[in-house]
Amino acid sequence: MHGSRSGNDLHYRGYDILDFADEASSRSRLLCWFTRNADRLGAPAYKAKLKGLRGLPAAVKSALEAVPASAHPMT
Repeated sequence: MHGSRSGNDLHYRGYDILDFADEASSRSRLLCWFTRNADRLGAPAYKAKLKGLRGLPAAVKSALEAVPASAHPMT
């Protein structure tokens, strides 16, 4: 861990970001790089494609709509 805390330290999910940077694997660093460069790498088009695949088949939608609102969620 790094030196004393100043109260202005950056933490991510409870971990000091400096410790994360020191110990991050290549995969973690690649993920951070991709996140910063996602727009340039085509992430908006990929997100749009995923959004287009979210629909439910008509039969599934009809079956879900037929379930009464009072039905127990586990039945």
